[in-house]
Amino acid sequence: MENTIVFLTFALFVYSPRDNAWLFLFNGACMIFAQGLARQLVKRLGQRKVIMLGMLIASVAFVCVALIPTPATGTPSPAWSETTFYLGLGLISFATGLILPSVSALVSLYSDASEQGRNLGILRSAGSLARVIGPVTAALLYFHFGSHFWVYIGGALLMLPAIWVVRGLPDPESEGLKA
Repeated sequence: MENTIVFLTFALFVYSPRDNAWLFLFNGACMIFAQGLARQLVKRLGQRKVIMLGMLIASVAFVCVALIPTPATGTPSPAWSETTFYLGLGLISFATGLILPSVSALVSLYSDASEQGRNLGILRSAGSLARVIGPVTAALLYFHFGSHFWVYIGGALLMLPAIWVVRGLPDPESEGLKA
Protein backbone atom coordinates (compact mmCIF):
# COMPACT_ATOMS: atom_id res chain seq x y z
CA MET A 1 0.00 0.00 0.00
CA GLU A 2 2.74 2.45 0.89
CA ASN A 3 4.09 2.28 -2.67
CA THR A 4 0.81 3.02 -4.44
CA ILE A 5 -0.98 5.29 -1.98
CA VAL A 6 0.83 8.35 -3.34
CA PHE A 7 -1.07 7.94 -6.63
CA LEU A 8 -4.35 8.02 -4.75
CA THR A 9 -3.40 10.95 -2.51
CA PHE A 10 -2.42 12.96 -5.57
CA ALA A 11 -5.63 12.09 -7.43
CA LEU A 12 -7.88 12.82 -4.47
CA PHE A 13 -6.14 15.70 -2.71
CA VAL A 14 -3.20 16.80 -4.92
CA TYR A 15 -0.83 15.85 -2.10
CA SER A 16 2.78 16.93 -2.26
CA PRO A 17 5.66 14.76 -1.04
CA ARG A 18 5.51 16.68 2.26
CA ASP A 19 1.79 15.91 2.65
CA ASN A 20 2.52 12.23 2.03
CA ALA A 21 5.32 12.34 4.61
CA TRP A 22 2.82 13.56 7.22
CA LEU A 23 0.43 10.81 6.19
CA PHE A 24 3.11 8.14 6.60
CA LEU A 25 4.12 9.60 9.96
CA PHE A 26 0.49 9.34 11.07
CA ASN A 27 0.31 5.73 9.82
CA GLY A 28 3.50 4.84 11.68
CA ALA A 29 2.14 6.37 14.89
CA CYS A 30 -1.05 4.30 14.52
CA MET A 31 1.01 1.11 14.10
CA ILE A 32 3.16 1.92 17.13
CA PHE A 33 0.05 2.56 19.22
CA ALA A 34 -1.53 -0.71 18.05
CA GLN A 35 1.58 -2.75 18.78
CA GLY A 36 1.75 -1.26 22.26
CA LEU A 37 -1.91 -2.12 22.82
CA ALA A 38 -1.63 -5.58 21.23
CA ARG A 39 0.14 -7.11 24.22
CA GLN A 40 -2.68 -6.08 26.56
CA LEU A 41 -5.32 -7.28 24.09
CA VAL A 42 -3.59 -10.65 23.70
CA LYS A 43 -3.63 -11.11 27.48
CA ARG A 44 -7.38 -10.48 27.54
CA LEU A 45 -8.52 -11.99 24.24
CA GLY A 46 -5.79 -14.32 22.98
CA GLN A 47 -3.82 -14.23 19.72
CA ARG A 48 -6.57 -15.59 17.50
CA LYS A 49 -9.19 -13.07 18.65
CA VAL A 50 -6.72 -10.21 18.28
CA ILE A 51 -6.17 -11.28 14.67
CA MET A 52 -9.94 -11.40 14.13
CA LEU A 53 -10.29 -7.94 15.70
CA GLY A 54 -7.55 -6.64 13.40
CA MET A 55 -9.31 -8.14 10.37
CA LEU A 56 -12.58 -6.51 11.41
CA ILE A 57 -10.90 -3.13 11.86
CA ALA A 58 -9.18 -3.50 8.48
CA SER A 59 -12.54 -4.25 6.84
CA VAL A 60 -14.01 -1.06 8.29
CA ALA A 61 -10.91 0.80 7.10
CA PHE A 62 -11.33 -0.40 3.52
CA VAL A 63 -14.96 0.73 3.59
CA CYS A 64 -13.87 4.20 4.79
CA VAL A 65 -11.41 4.57 1.92
CA ALA A 66 -13.91 3.18 -0.60
CA LEU A 67 -16.51 5.80 0.44
CA ILE A 68 -14.32 8.70 -0.65
CA PRO A 69 -15.60 10.04 -3.97
CA THR A 70 -13.18 10.37 -6.84
CA PRO A 71 -13.21 14.03 -7.84
CA ALA A 72 -13.81 14.99 -11.44
CA THR A 73 -10.83 16.64 -13.07
CA GLY A 74 -10.30 20.05 -11.56
CA THR A 75 -12.89 19.71 -8.78
CA PRO A 76 -11.79 19.37 -5.18
CA SER A 77 -12.82 16.46 -2.99
CA PRO A 78 -15.51 17.21 -0.41
CA ALA A 79 -14.17 18.54 2.89
CA TRP A 80 -15.01 15.32 4.76
CA SER A 81 -13.00 13.21 2.30
CA GLU A 82 -9.59 13.93 3.76
CA THR A 83 -10.76 13.18 7.31
CA THR A 84 -12.35 9.93 6.14
CA PHE A 85 -9.17 9.08 4.24
CA TYR A 86 -7.02 9.61 7.34
CA LEU A 87 -9.49 7.59 9.41
CA GLY A 88 -9.38 4.72 6.91
CA LEU A 89 -5.60 4.66 6.57
CA GLY A 90 -5.15 5.06 10.32
CA LEU A 91 -7.42 2.07 10.88
CA ILE A 92 -5.54 0.03 8.27
CA SER A 93 -2.26 0.84 10.02
CA PHE A 94 -3.77 0.09 13.43
CA ALA A 95 -5.13 -3.24 12.17
CA THR A 96 -1.74 -4.13 10.71
CA GLY A 97 -0.13 -3.36 14.06
CA LEU A 98 -2.49 -5.85 15.71
CA ILE A 99 -2.41 -8.58 13.07
CA LEU A 100 1.28 -8.97 12.22
CA PRO A 101 2.67 -9.59 15.73
CA SER A 102 -0.16 -12.02 16.48
CA VAL A 103 0.38 -13.95 13.26
CA SER A 104 4.10 -14.24 14.06
CA ALA A 105 3.25 -15.44 17.57
CA LEU A 106 0.83 -18.07 16.25
CA VAL A 107 3.36 -19.35 13.72
CA SER A 108 5.84 -19.68 16.56
CA LEU A 109 3.29 -21.35 18.86
CA TYR A 110 2.19 -23.90 16.27
CA SER A 111 5.74 -24.78 15.20
CA ASP A 112 7.89 -27.42 16.83
CA ALA A 113 10.94 -25.91 18.49
CA SER A 114 13.16 -27.34 15.75
CA GLU A 115 10.96 -25.77 13.02
CA GLN A 116 10.32 -22.30 14.46
CA GLY A 117 13.15 -20.54 12.65
CA ARG A 118 12.24 -22.14 9.34
CA ASN A 119 8.54 -21.38 9.67
CA LEU A 120 9.07 -17.79 10.78
CA GLY A 121 11.50 -17.39 7.86
CA ILE A 122 8.82 -18.66 5.47
CA LEU A 123 6.35 -16.18 6.99
CA ARG A 124 8.79 -13.29 6.52
CA SER A 125 9.58 -14.43 2.97
CA ALA A 126 5.87 -14.56 2.13
CA GLY A 127 5.53 -11.02 3.51
CA SER A 128 8.44 -9.84 1.38
CA LEU A 129 6.96 -11.48 -1.70
CA ALA A 130 3.63 -9.78 -0.98
CA ARG A 131 5.43 -6.42 -0.71
CA VAL A 132 6.77 -6.97 -4.22
CA ILE A 133 3.67 -8.40 -5.89
CA GLY A 134 1.15 -6.22 -4.04
CA PRO A 135 2.32 -2.78 -5.20
CA VAL A 136 2.75 -3.91 -8.81
CA THR A 137 -0.72 -5.47 -8.82
CA ALA A 138 -2.28 -2.48 -7.05
CA ALA A 139 -0.67 -0.05 -9.50
CA LEU A 140 -1.91 -2.07 -12.48
CA LEU A 141 -5.43 -2.16 -11.01
CA TYR A 142 -5.25 1.54 -10.17
CA PHE A 143 -4.23 2.66 -13.65
CA HIS A 144 -6.43 0.19 -15.52
CA PHE A 145 -9.67 0.29 -13.50
CA GLY A 146 -9.48 3.54 -11.53
CA SER A 147 -8.45 4.86 -8.18
CA HIS A 148 -10.80 2.84 -5.96
CA PHE A 149 -10.71 -0.60 -7.56
CA TRP A 150 -7.66 -1.70 -5.54
CA VAL A 151 -9.60 -0.88 -2.36
CA TYR A 152 -12.44 -3.21 -3.38
CA ILE A 153 -10.04 -5.99 -4.37
CA GLY A 154 -7.96 -5.52 -1.20
CA GLY A 155 -11.06 -5.63 0.98
CA ALA A 156 -12.32 -8.76 -0.76
CA LEU A 157 -8.94 -10.50 -0.53
CA LEU A 158 -8.78 -9.63 3.16
CA MET A 159 -11.82 -11.83 3.69
CA LEU A 160 -9.87 -14.98 2.73
CA PRO A 161 -7.51 -14.99 5.73
CA ALA A 162 -10.34 -13.69 7.94
CA ILE A 163 -12.49 -16.71 7.06
CA TRP A 164 -9.51 -19.00 7.67
CA VAL A 165 -8.87 -17.45 11.10
CA VAL A 166 -12.53 -17.75 12.08
CA ARG A 167 -13.24 -21.21 10.69
CA GLY A 168 -9.99 -23.10 10.30
CA LEU A 169 -7.40 -21.86 12.76
CA PRO A 170 -7.40 -23.76 16.05
CA ASP A 171 -7.40 -21.68 19.21
CA PRO A 172 -3.98 -21.98 20.91
CA GLU A 173 -5.45 -21.30 24.36
CA SER A 174 -7.77 -24.31 24.06
CA GLU A 175 -4.79 -26.46 23.06
CA GLY A 176 -2.74 -25.32 26.05
CA LEU A 177 -0.21 -23.32 24.03
CA LYS A 178 1.15 -20.13 25.61
CA ALA A 179 2.96 -17.25 23.94
